[in-house]
Amino acid sequence: MLIGIDCRMWQETGIGRYCMEITQRLVALNTNDTFILFLTSKTIESDDALLNRLKDTPNVQIVLADYPWYTFSEQISFLIKLYSYKLDVVFFPQTNHPILYFRPFVVTVHDLTMLRVVTGRATTLPIYIYAFKLLAFLITVLSAMYRSKKVFVVSNYERDSYIRTFKISSERVVYTPNSIADEFKKVPSKDVIPVLSKYNIKPPYFFNVGNAYPHKNLPNLLLAFSKVVQEYPDIHLVLGGKTTVFHTKLKEYVEQHNIPNVIFTGFIADADLPAIYTGSLAYVAPSLYEGFGIFILEALACETPVLSSNATSLPEVGGSFAHYFDAHSSAEIETVLRDFISNPVKPPKDEVLQHLSQYSWDKSARTISNSLKSL
Repeated sequence: MLIGIDCRMWQETGIGRYCMEITQRLVALNTNDTFILFLTSKTIESDDALLNRLKDTPNVQIVLADYPWYTFSEQISFLIKLYSYKLDVVFFPQTNHPILYFRPFVVTVHDLTMLRVVTGRATTLPIYIYAFKLLAFLITVLSAMYRSKKVFVVSNYERDSYIRTFKISSERVVYTPNSIADEFKKVPSKDVIPVLSKYNIKPPYFFNVGNAYPHKNLPNLLLAFSKVVQEYPDIHLVLGGKTTVFHTKLKEYVEQHNIPNVIFTGFIADADLPAIYTGSLAYVAPSLYEGFGIFILEALACETPVLSSNATSLPEVGGSFAHYFDAHSSAEIETVLRDFISNPVKPPKDEVLQHLSQYSWDKSARTISNSLKSL
């Protein structure tokens, strides 16, 4: 088979990791097939170790594809390029694809946050541009759902939701969960201390990392923490993630409400995350919506307790190994934080490891490979 993979998001957080992990395994599993990887010039020119290995793989061809998502060039120029290669199938590891591409293709739909949490607050764009982007996203989602040969999803929650919402055949919607890197494991105390110092983190602390979009519900967490810290003045809340306008708004919220002991780290390197997970009292996930919630797996792998919203896919990912709350209620978040401080119970390590074993990049790649072969 001649298989195309849209790797334009190779360097993007989240989807980029999924693209890397699945692509390298598909190539290894199917040595008799040829893979055309479509990448941006920025990625091709970067010193990416994995990509450099793939460049030297006999059944891989790298093709320039400088077509930003949600643009006319994606819909026209990328479309022309895809047709020129006469591919047997194209794998889009995300929703974005040229909607006029009528040869066989498959997609991964990670979540529908843009459609399910439509507030207008999750963007810095002018409202008319945001509305256009939202419309473009809706059109690509509908194309993906109704025209792709297979729709890969990262959680059973999303699978059931898509089947119910879009009235599509369950046979076309295939469960291929995310996994985590081997580096996520408990870090010795002597190695935790210098990392905490690097980010000016003061123990004891609760931890949250990621973007600060409205659906992450961080103001409700801050409100709950503001009550808890009055009783436990030595406790800190660490919010990690690349500084954006949304983090700036959170900082303003903290200042306006005079909430002490909140630490904004800014961007945290992947290599430092295991130490920060390990050093925390617990990871707190107050999201209103998540397609998967990989941070729960990362925390559990580092033997860190998880306090999580009971919304959407999070109970599926956390299983019986997290303490759950209604994320809409700051009072309930506050109660769970207080209860954990007074009784910091960790789940049994062997049971956690068994739970984590369900989530494997190898298994998901094999499922996708088998689906491609069945077309």
